[in-house]
Amino acid sequence: MAKAQKAEAGHTTEDVESIYQSYLAEKNAQPLDLEERVLGGKKLSGPQGSNDGGLYEGTDGVKRYVKFYENAEQAHAEHDAAGVYRLALGSKDAAPETHVFDMEDGRVGFASDYLDEAKYVTKTMDEIT
Repeated sequence: MAKAQKAEAGHTTEDVESIYQSYLAEKNAQPLDLEERVLGGKKLSGPQGSNDGGLYEGTDGVKRYVKFYENAEQAHAEHDAAGVYRLALGSKDAAPETHVFDMEDGRVGFASDYLDEAKYVTKTMDEIT
C-alpha cells in the first residue's frame, strides 16, 4: 500500500477524500422525517437576521438555527458553502453540520447545528491552501 501523501493543511489526501465522501453522503441523504425532527421540538428564538427562521431544539435534542427559503437554490448554496468550508479546513468539525429539507408548505429549510461554544477560525485562505 502506498504511503499517504500529506495535504497542505497537514491532513493526508485520504483524510480529505474521506471528509469529502462523508459530505456528499450527507448532502444526498434526506431523512424523510427531517422537517419533523428539526422543527417538531420547541422554538427557542425568532430570526436573528433578515431571513424567516429561528433557533429550534429538535425532537432529537439538538439545537439548530433554521432559515426558511422560498428559493431552494439559496438553501443548497449555503449548505454547499458549509461543506466546502469544512473540506478546506480538513475537518468535519470545522463548521457546523448543516441540513436542507423540503417543507410541506413548499419552502425549503436550511438547518445548521447550533454551537454553544463556537470557536472562530483565524486561518487565511493562503494558510489553508
